Amino acid sequence: MLRYLDTVESDAVIGEAITRPAVIHYHRSFFGKPWTYGCTHPGVSLWRSLANEVRPSWRKQLDLMGSARAFAAKKAKMTARDARTCEYPIDLLNHGRKI
Repeated sequence: MLRYLDTVESDAVIGEAITRPAVIHYHRSFFGKPWTYGCTHPGVSLWRSLANEVRPSWRKQLDLMGSARAFAAKKAKMTARDARTCEYPIDLLNHGRKI
């Protein structure tokens, strides 16, 4: 109970942050990171469209290991998400934005 004494956000705000994240952490994986060449992450188009809105002059980076992982993942057909997973790129794209 004492660990919650310094929490300034309400339970509703914390719940919304869990179910509707504003930040997505792209960790090292076979999908790669959206700002590198060869990225096969399911959220790459969302990230790049947001990056173009915020900073139109951003550039893709060359990451040899990331590109090798992405190439291997593509060959192994590991670049698609399971249909049972959440649709967060679509949800995030439509959340709080005018279409």
